[in-house]
Amino acid sequence: MFRNSTIYYSQGPSETRKIAGRLVRRLQAGDIVGLFGGLGAGKTVFVQGLLNGLGIKRRARSPSFLVSRRITSGRKIFYHLDLYRQRDEKIFNYEIYQSLRQEKAIAAVEWAQKSRFWKRVSKVKVYLYHLKGKKNSRKICIRWS
Repeated sequence: MFRNSTIYYSQGPSETRKIAGRLVRRLQAGDIVGLFGGLGAGKTVFVQGLLNGLGIKRRARSPSFLVSRRITSGRKIFYHLDLYRQRDEKIFNYEIYQSLRQEKAIAAVEWAQKSRFWKRVSKVKVYLYHLKGKKNSRKICIRWS
């Protein structure tokens, strides 16, 4: 599918969270994960797995109406962005990006396909696809830039 990519198959939300938990161990402070997929593809479930993998015990809630959430636990900082209702607003993107870099936070950006900016700066791109005829099954392609 893509160079520098790995494909996983998940049979449900708990497997999707485990895949994300393994991915987060390879991330470094300041890394951005772009999440690509349609409605109900499992993007927020994947974010929950990232949080679990970081040892952050908070529940991920899609920040669709807020655009972003800043989640902290001890010294760990995590940004969860959701661009579903956002346009590609350059000033907003740049300000959030600068905050992420300064705070050395890890970030996950849902609906990254809606923004050229976030597609470009995402170190890891995660593509989530429904598997036809299987309600909770997903194909997850993780691509490293």
